[in-house]
Amino acid sequence: MNTGREVAMRVFASEYRHSTRKHSEGGDRAPSYVISPMGARINRLFIAGTLTEISNSGSEDDPVWKAKVVDGTGVFFISAGKYQPQAAAALSKIEPPQFVAVVGKSRIYSPDDTTNYLSVRPEAVRVIDRKERDMWVLQAARDLKRRMEAFQELLRMESPSSKELMSLGYPEHIAEGVVLAYDYYGEPDIVTYRALLVRALRSLLPGYEEDLGDLAIDYDEDDAEAVDEDMQKTFLEMVDEFDTDDRGAEVVKLYETGKKRGFSREDMENMLHYLLETGAVYEPQLGRIKRT
Repeated sequence: MNTGREVAMRVFASEYRHSTRKHSEGGDRAPSYVISPMGARINRLFIAGTLTEISNSGSEDDPVWKAKVVDGTGVFFISAGKYQPQAAAALSKIEPPQFVAVVGKSRIYSPDDTTNYLSVRPEAVRVIDRKERDMWVLQAARDLKRRMEAFQELLRMESPSSKELMSLGYPEHIAEGVVLAYDYYGEPDIVTYRALLVRALRSLLPGYEEDLGDLAIDYDEDDAEAVDEDMQKTFLEMVDEFDTDDRGAEVVKLYETGKKRGFSREDMENMLHYLLETGAVYEPQLGRIKRT
């Protein structure tokens, strides 16, 4: 049994969000893990991104701080109260939007057989700069790429096993995580995760294919969700134009103006969803959008 402190995994929000299975090695003191579809075996997480929202859902005397952290692929939900005093104290002092790094425990809540809510219970939170955030994205991308490669090796095996993966040079935590993911979820949609990887890297390093050496991957442009760059530029210009009181642009006004400029409501909604997930914009309050 592993009694040491679990390594904090770097996992993108989109992969974490799609995790639905828990795994325990048995015994009262054995660690439990969230198993991701691509084989991340998560007990603790190290995440980085833009803290876009924060609120106190408790009381002034007994605060419970809830926040959203956007990493370029999706959103992490974090929550800290009296049992996480250091993280709660740090969150209480942060004014969004700011880049943050968070170390915490994975948490999956299943109120029924078909619903899962994933969050992070933070142990520590600190403000970081863009360079540190970008380095986190690169490391998370390397980790995901390594697990993707392990999965592709596993799918070529007649009798898939962690032992055989380890014989190919994969570390134990990757080999065991990938086998568990295969047992729980079956064959993964590699194309989806390749597109996720491309999207995360594009969000911070245009032209990364030529610059990152062994991190570069081959992909088909059709694998990634197409984003109309002209529409994206227009949308962000409208956000700036209508954010006249520093409270954010009203979404309704953005949609109305976009329609006049020839964009459909569906296109506008898809663009807003994309910009929120990549961290280009955030919601300071319901129905309003601001630039990050």
